[in-house]
Amino acid sequence: MNIQISSSTTTLGAITICCLILLIKIESLKNIPGLQSNKSIKIPRKDNEIKELKDLWEKRVENRNMYVTKNNVREWGNDNTLGRVWEFFYPDWHCPRSERIGSRPQGGCWVCNYQSLQNSQNCVVYSLGAVINDRFERNIYEANPKCKIHRYDPTPRSVVEFHLDEKLAAFGAKFHNYEVTGDGKPKNIDGKDIPTVTLYEAMKRNGYNELTILKVDIEFSEWELFDKLLCDLTDPNCKPLPIDQVSIELHFRDAAEVVSLFEKMALHGYGIYSFEPNPIGYPLAAEFAFVRVENSIL
Repeated sequence: MNIQISSSTTTLGAITICCLILLIKIESLKNIPGLQSNKSIKIPRKDNEIKELKDLWEKRVENRNMYVTKNNVREWGNDNTLGRVWEFFYPDWHCPRSERIGSRPQGGCWVCNYQSLQNSQNCVVYSLGAVINDRFERNIYEANPKCKIHRYDPTPRSVVEFHLDEKLAAFGAKFHNYEVTGDGKPKNIDGKDIPTVTLYEAMKRNGYNELTILKVDIEFSEWELFDKLLCDLTDPNCKPLPIDQVSIELHFRDAAEVVSLFEKMALHGYGIYSFEPNPIGYPLAAEFAFVRVENSIL
């Protein structure tokens, strides 16, 4: 018996088989880590693309420095009428998938590449100052319970009045009732000499070589701290900041030290990705967030 099969039937059967194979392949891909539909895929950039992005950022910094010099901003002294000095330092780097966490309207900060923070297995966060509450640290914990969180504040009221030691301990964060300073020398607070440590000493005590986030709100003491941290990179003893992201509330004293800080942050490889006028203290105070450019290129 001869059985004849039309070409159309053969074609239809072949298409059906191909579709089944494709569906099976798609289902198998869903089980590969990193390809699930609820996670983003990090696509490595080519070396030439990374170089191009860094070159663009460096050009922005160069143009800004030239504009600052052209306008003699260093010579403005303690004149910051209407916040003019801050406005020379608007963000020069784009940070994808940022989220603002912590208190509003002040006390919180923007976190760059928030999803990376959520997925990190080696997250370490240091928060200096900001005596009032624990919302920033709590939001970090909610984003990633594996984060190692440390809060430093030397003021007695942080324990006596706000009970930050107990609040932070409730979700595994650690409170340290002393200050992180540039030189680690004792500091007089309310008539008492309070012991302090340098940032590197604080990290060494806890067994860390790098930090994911450093958040700083220490009421004018930030200038002395970063004057020590942002050392001259041509000095063989100078260490580049071992921190992925730095969030600082800057309190204005003098235009020259503002310019110096931003220049040094750029030399250490940090781009500005967020600027916010402090809603209570502006133009005296402003919030800036920096990220290590090379590590933030996705």
